[in-house]
Amino acid sequence: MSRASEPPVELGTASPAGAGTPFEERFKLLSESGQANDQSIAAARFVLGMVEKRYDIQLTEQLGTSLVTHLAITLKRLLDGDTLIEAPDVVWQELQDYPEELTFAASLVAALEKVLNISIARDETGFIAIHLCKIKRDLSEQFAGERNRA
Repeated sequence: MSRASEPPVELGTASPAGAGTPFEERFKLLSESGQANDQSIAAARFVLGMVEKRYDIQLTEQLGTSLVTHLAITLKRLLDGDTLIEAPDVVWQELQDYPEELTFAASLVAALEKVLNISIARDETGFIAIHLCKIKRDLSEQFAGERNRA
């Protein structure tokens, strides 16, 4: 659903992460298969930039693939007016232990609503938060592995 009261923000100017990310091949495949479009890919790049800035990292295929794929596909579906699945109770139960990721996910969703001029259900906040938890866990494991080798 579009919110007519606010004009959409141009993603080309709002996106902190431009083309040239390690996900370009993935974006191309998603686009060619009809699962993503230019607008959903630009929005995914926008979120990637926010995540990289927040965690002071450069997302890689290993660290960001699930988030990137989820965003590009889900945002296209939302832009097309599709209804998304509800987050199961187990998602919300798990996220009780991760208030920082849940809060950050909510801010990402709010930013997406503004730049895409759409409403996004609360359930999507939960799904994005789960992806953020995975990224943070993978970073912790990567850091622990590097410390053990040193």
